[in-house]
Amino acid sequence: MSDIKGNRLLRKQIPFMSAYPLDGDINWAIQYQGGNWEINTDDQGINYAVWRGYFDIEGWSKEQLTAFVTGVGWQEADEWFMGPTDKFIRPRIKTWDIVSKARLPQDIFDSHPPGAASMVWLAPGFSGSNYDLEEIFGGRYRHFDYSTTITAGFNQTKMDLWGTGDATAGDKIYITRIVRLTGLAEYGLELLVVPPQDVILNATLVDEKDLVYMERLRRSYVNAESRNP
Repeated sequence: MSDIKGNRLLRKQIPFMSAYPLDGDINWAIQYQGGNWEINTDDQGINYAVWRGYFDIEGWSKEQLTAFVTGVGWQEADEWFMGPTDKFIRPRIKTWDIVSKARLPQDIFDSHPPGAASMVWLAPGFSGSNYDLEEIFGGRYRHFDYSTTITAGFNQTKMDLWGTGDATAGDKIYITRIVRLTGLAEYGLELLVVPPQDVILNATLVDEKDLVYMERLRRSYVNAESRNP
């Protein structure tokens, strides 16, 4: 039996990023960043700025401990900025934050409904995506709209949360931050600045019975194999 037990608080800091359009709105490039940001493009040519990282919990898995995630929190301490400042018609900024059992690769962005609904992205954890809901510890979608009446800047006008992934016996808990870029330049955008973010995760460590622990490992393997042709 492991001597490690009790509650743990994990912290990860995601740096800032600024991006600008190339060739109108066809391609995008990262101007400045604090590290680990990249541009991903889906099968429809839509560009996203993506940051990927993880919490390293290999020490817990070596002790054959299960981490029950009791909460995920996201923190920001500054506003989203999008220029030029002399334009009063601005597009909507869309962003997703996801904490998951498995790493989310670039092909997650290729999940779309057919036909006229093809512009809808089927995010991991939803029907039509390649990830079960139990694989998502926490997900958050937000969008920001420009306001000239409340404040001369972007205000959060919608937020949705999802996820039911309660526990893991793996070596890592993965973090993905996503910002949709395509569509922003249509309004004369010169620059998008994404503020830094802190991700906080609460976990309780449990030494489960062997059969329960083995089944949890098997389930993780089955989910991963189902994504491989």
